[in-house]
Order: sequence, then C-alpha cells, then structure tokens
Amino acid sequence: MNHQITEIKKLLYKYHSNTATREEVEQLFNLMARHDNSEQVKQLLQQELADTETQEVNNKRWNDLFERIEEEITGLETTQHSFLGVLRWWGAAASVLIFIAASFFFFNQRQNKLQLTVQKKTQFDIKPGERKATLILASGEEITLTDGLKDTISKSENLSVVIDDQHAIHYQAGKVVPVGENKLVTGKGEQSPYYLLLPDGTKAWLNAASSITFPTAFTGKNRVVKITGEVYFEVVHNARQPFQVKAAGQTVEDIGTSFNINAYADEPEVSTTLLEGSAKVINVTQSVVLKPGQQALSNTGSSISVKQADVAAIMAWQKGLFKFKDADLRLVMRQLARWYNVEVRYEGNIPNRKFSGEVTRNLKLSQMLEVLSYYQVHFEVKKEKDNSVIIVKP
Repeated sequence: MNHQITEIKKLLYKYHSNTATREEVEQLFNLMARHDNSEQVKQLLQQELADTETQEVNNKRWNDLFERIEEEITGLETTQHSFLGVLRWWGAAASVLIFIAASFFFFNQRQNKLQLTVQKKTQFDIKPGERKATLILASGEEITLTDGLKDTISKSENLSVVIDDQHAIHYQAGKVVPVGENKLVTGKGEQSPYYLLLPDGTKAWLNAASSITFPTAFTGKNRVVKITGEVYFEVVHNARQPFQVKAAGQTVEDIGTSFNINAYADEPEVSTTLLEGSAKVINVTQSVVLKPGQQALSNTGSSISVKQADVAAIMAWQKGLFKFKDADLRLVMRQLARWYNVEVRYEGNIPNRKFSGEVTRNLKLSQMLEVLSYYQVHFEVKKEKDNSVIIVKP
C-alpha cells in the first residue's frame, strides 16, 4: 500500500471518528479526488465492507458519516474555493457517498461473499425521484405541486386550496361547503412535497406512483377515502364517524391510529402496517384488529395473515431511504422501478438472493446501480423510445 493510500486510510478513520481538522478533511478529499488513487481507494473501502460482513454492521456510525459528507458538499456553496477546487471536492465527496452507500447496502449470504457478477452498460443517467404531485379538483382543474408553493393555490366562490407554513395542503370553505371528489396523485419518479390535511384533520403522505381520492367534506356515516399505491396516515379518531381507507378490495378502519398501506398493483399482497393505536383490516372473507408493530397481508378475496413488521424498513421511504431486510431482488427492483420511473425486465433464471441494508434515495440511477455493482449484480440499462429499461441478468 503506497504512502497516499496509507494517508487516506488514516484520514478517513479520523473523519469517521469526527476528530479530523478542517485541513485534514480538505487533504482527505483532495487525495481521494486523484484519478490515480481511485482504484486503490475503491479496494480500501471494499475491504471495509468485507470486514463489516464478519461482524455486526453499525448502521448509525456509517449513516452519521454519510450525512457529514453530504454536509461537506452543501458547505462548498458557502465557502471560498476556486471553481476547479469545488469540482475536485464535489467529485471526491460524491465518490465517497457511493462507497458509503455501498457499505450500507450489503449482500446477505451465509457462505459465499459477493458471489454475483456485475456487468454495467449505462450510456445515460436518470435522476432520482422528484418532489412533485398533481392535485385534481372536483371541477377538473389540475394543479401541479412542486417545492416552494405557499398560501392560496386555487380559489373559487366557496372553496380555496391552501398550502400552509407546515407544508400541508388543505381546503378553506366559505359559508356553503361544496362537496366534491378530489384526488392527489404522484406518478412514478415522484413523491408529494406536501402532505394532505383532510377536512377532519387527518394527515396523509403519498409515496411514488400513488393516489388518494377524498371529499372536500365528510358528510356521511363514515369518513371514506380511496387509495392506490402507498400512503401513510395519521388519523384523527372519531368513534361516531369512523375513518375508512379503501384499497385493492380491502378496507382499513381506524380505531385511533397511524398506519401505512402498501397497495401497489405489482406487489403480491396488500400490506397494512400499524405504527400506533389500533386498526381493523377488513376484506370479503374476514377482519382482523392490528396492534402496534403488526402488519396485515392479504390478496383480494383471500384470508388475512398477520405478522410482526419491520417498521423502520416499511417507513424508510418517508425518510428518503431504501431499507431492506431479507428482501429478494425482485422486491428491490420493484422499488427502484417506481422511484426512478423505469421498467425492469429479467433474462434467464434469477437466483433467489436476499438483501439487507439501507441506502439514500437521493442517488442517481447510475450511482444506485454502482451500489448494487459492489455485489456483482448483472444489469444493462437502455433507452427504448420514451421508456428507460433495466435488464437484470443472472
């Protein structure tokens, strides 16, 4: 190992343990930015990854480092560096982010490490999902929602749509409340930048490729909304007017609750995960009452099974993460397809592998595939007319 790599290893350890001075941090990034060091640096951090597979992985420690490096990149905008210096620092820091992301996302295999093989053919890049949604009013008016909106975004005689200081979309009615059906929608590659504040005070957050259909006022015996995709709710309980969510042939009824529903059409089951309170899950054959930390799984017309949930993994999307625990490759790729707005195809017999770990959703597709490439996954990315495709191979 040459002197520069020895120095990188020493400085990375100090940076990792939060004991590096500003001058040492600058030295670290400058050393890592040198092209003649790149392969050795990659091997060094791969060794760090290999070591973590023989001991308990300290995710918080790596996550703290990841966040600090992101702050370094942001900090470049407010410090005095030459243009070339900024590019050099950013490139090095971005490389470190990929390496650290890879250390989060480790391949779980009992006997053989890193047994898959990687083939990457990327001629273009795809940005991660954006903070965007579409609000469709009962009148048919469509409002595109992006970051930075505030105050009244639509106004009619008896109803205004407002985005408040808490980043909530809500409705302000006049003397006469017009009851109409509204819809909040996210496409593939989108996540709503605002949560929806329903007329009763219930809050709803939408993941990518999701929708919620809701009235401007709850006037019936029940407060009913309909969803597709994945939505997280924090419900204001009212026993006299139960809150109900209808999704893919089942109904979830609040009994004082926060819960997440995953009802994507391409998932094998509809899953309802309870975080707090109590909730009843009902389909055509039975109903079950969930306790906090439990998850109900069901298909249309089938019985409902209940198991303990990995709540952190299920709610990772709200924190800007992909998080997996013993997930198969197809589940991982379904999430990537929705977030990057791509189609995923498979060629040959795909091995039944299990993945565990977490990685930020802020990576570009090429960076995400770079993370996967540390575990030697075969893939090919290509453009077909207006559609981007990832081909996964054994």
